[in-house]
Amino acid sequence: MTALGLGNIPPCFGRDFLDWLRVATERAWAQMTEATLADYQHAGIGGAGWRRGTRWKGGLSDAQIDDAEQRFGLHFPPEHRLFLGVLHATTPKRRGAGFIDDHRYLLDAEPYPVLSVHQSDIIVYGSDLRSFLLHELQAMLGLEGDPRWMNADVNGVPFWGEIVS
Repeated sequence: MTALGLGNIPPCFGRDFLDWLRVATERAWAQMTEATLADYQHAGIGGAGWRRGTRWKGGLSDAQIDDAEQRFGLHFPPEHRLFLGVLHATTPKRRGAGFIDDHRYLLDAEPYPVLSVHQSDIIVYGSDLRSFLLHELQAMLGLEGDPRWMNADVNGVPFWGEIVS
């Protein structure tokens, strides 16, 4: 049970988990207090924040996902395709940063971990997309962290497995 009273988190990534995540995040966004510029200045930090009332837009069609893959010369792993097909983006947009920001990457190699890459500092930031989402949203959703969310064996992943610290 989460702090928001949302029941048990589905144990596997899939449509049930994404439906749970949509309900959980939209409930949290409806109840949150937005940080102001003065809040950030008082804390002595910059930052990005969700806006009260944020909602998921819904998903992309398979054709839209295929088009993005072709246009940008990339391949979305199965979990990422499902995420894009169910949730995709929020409205209004998050202030100050993207949802998966400019230094988080979902690898297209099993076990599909999410890496945080900041210059030469490279760490596993989620053992898979589900773990990344739970880790990234845990404070907002009132979840207790789970060390397994950050634990992925990437040794067999070409290139990245050799340099992850």
